[in-house]
Amino acid sequence: MVSAKTYKMIQAETCITRDKITRYRGILKLYARDKKLQLLQATKLKSTVSRKLASLEVDVRKHREIVGKDLSEGGKKLTYPGADCGKFCLAISQLQASEIYAAIFHNSDIMRQLLNKLYYEKNKKLKHAIELQLEYSDLSNECKEENGGTLQLHCEQQQFVAQLQRSISKYNTAKAIRSIYLSILHILQKDAMFFDTLLNMLKEDQFSQCKAMLRMTVMGQLATENLDDVRQKYKRMTGIILRNMRIREQTLNSVRCQVQDLWSCALSLVRVESDTVFSRKDIADELSSADEVLEKQLISLENICDRIKETLLVRSYHDLLSRLEDQSKQRTDLLARLNFNTKNRDSLLSKTNHAVQVLEGLMHSKTAVEHYKAQECEILEQIEIEKKREKDLKELKKIRGELFTNIRAALQNINMMLLCVRQSDTKDTTKKKDVGKDVMLKKESNYDQEDTELELESLAELEEVDTDGTYHKKSSLLRNFPYFTHSFGVVGEDYPKDKYFI
Repeated sequence: MVSAKTYKMIQAETCITRDKITRYRGILKLYARDKKLQLLQATKLKSTVSRKLASLEVDVRKHREIVGKDLSEGGKKLTYPGADCGKFCLAISQLQASEIYAAIFHNSDIMRQLLNKLYYEKNKKLKHAIELQLEYSDLSNECKEENGGTLQLHCEQQQFVAQLQRSISKYNTAKAIRSIYLSILHILQKDAMFFDTLLNMLKEDQFSQCKAMLRMTVMGQLATENLDDVRQKYKRMTGIILRNMRIREQTLNSVRCQVQDLWSCALSLVRVESDTVFSRKDIADELSSADEVLEKQLISLENICDRIKETLLVRSYHDLLSRLEDQSKQRTDLLARLNFNTKNRDSLLSKTNHAVQVLEGLMHSKTAVEHYKAQECEILEQIEIEKKREKDLKELKKIRGELFTNIRAALQNINMMLLCVRQSDTKDTTKKKDVGKDVMLKKESNYDQEDTELELESLAELEEVDTDGTYHKKSSLLRNFPYFTHSFGVVGEDYPKDKYFI
């Protein structure tokens, strides 16, 4: 029988295992989910990187073409990063692009290794320093305990400090390890990108080679088909030629038989000379001269025919005539072919002239477009300059308007001050003058009184205005002031009002 304690222990163990299973299930599910997310992110990254690589390959090709053109045209040498370093330039000046890339990559690897070594030594020394501090704290605690002045609180503080230093050292080591792994990951990413580009290049080469192989197979098939067609044509030609040869042999045999029959008939038709003919030889002697001429002509014709026979390698005159007929037919065929070829040549020349005209038009349009593109930047710069000038002119107009208003207000104030001074001067002069000059004073006083009355009337009129009083005062004073009207050319009553209320 199982006791209650053992039953409880077994039950507790089963509960613990169930809890562990449930915990690990959740962890495994999370791990699988993280894996799926990482795979999705990796596929997305791969697609984006492949797109960017295609665009970068196009840019690199264009850049290489530009560099090749610049080098072929004998232009200036291109500047590159690291041109300021003299030793680096001397080391790389006589190397090719691939060798320079390999040298830079090797140098960067060496420097990275040195940096990693320095980080490792630094962390090592930090650990050693922390251990020394811990030893120092332990020794100091022992000394204090020996002396009898130790306190529990101080010990706890030192322990806490030691634990803190240990945690800091662990944090620093973890940080250093993380940086190392990040650098390794960065290097691996670069290698992956490099190998991806290599794979893409190999795929492109494979695609181009497959295209070339397909084209070659198509060309081979076309060549074999053309060969078969040519063979069939030559077979037909040989059959036709053999038939023609047989027909010619049959015609020659028939013609020979006819000639023999005619020759036998001609012999029977020849008349034998009689005694009466011999008596008429005298008459025939007269005609002998004409016969001799005809014989000579016939001999010359026979010689010419013999020469033609020798050249054409013909036995009889009948073969010679057939050969001449063939030559005449060939001549007509050649003339027809010549006319056809001349027509084709004329059509091809017209097409070439049209193509040349189209090409010249395209070149002219291309030059015009390039000229427009070259001048586009200059036109935009001029437009921006003109816009800036317009802004500056508007600001100058505002500043000058403010200056004019200030000048006018100052002139108005000066005019008012002068009027007040003039009134005070006239009062003082009337009191100080002598009694003997009364007549002159009366005349002058009359003139002064008239002037003062006019001024007082103008001031009274100015004071009666309520809302636009300041404007009417200043405008009337400016109109009375002759230099202002002459210099600024004030026309009408609205002009000073507009300028005053700007």
